[in-house]
Amino acid sequence: MERFGIQIVPTNLAKVVGKAKEKIRKNRSEIISLVDGFKAKADCTKMKEDTLQKMATLKLAIWEWVSTNNCQAIAIECWSALPQLFGILPCF
Repeated sequence: MERFGIQIVPTNLAKVVGKAKEKIRKNRSEIISLVDGFKAKADCTKMKEDTLQKMATLKLAIWEWVSTNNCQAIAIECWSALPQLFGILPCF
């Protein structure tokens, strides 16, 4: 990867989930806006509101990490780590 100028910036998924949990309490308006966006793009009627909010907070935490680390792309282990750490299986 170095040959192609690709730099890997690893992080601990538990840290990202920890940031997401912090955002649940602090970023209400952003969370509501993201949840509204999810609902506008997909049928979320069978999803619990707290699941949608967790997905939104995870998205905020990932965006923050991406911005902080100036990343162009990301990959995460969403199965089975996220259900164990955060109680959701996000696919966004």
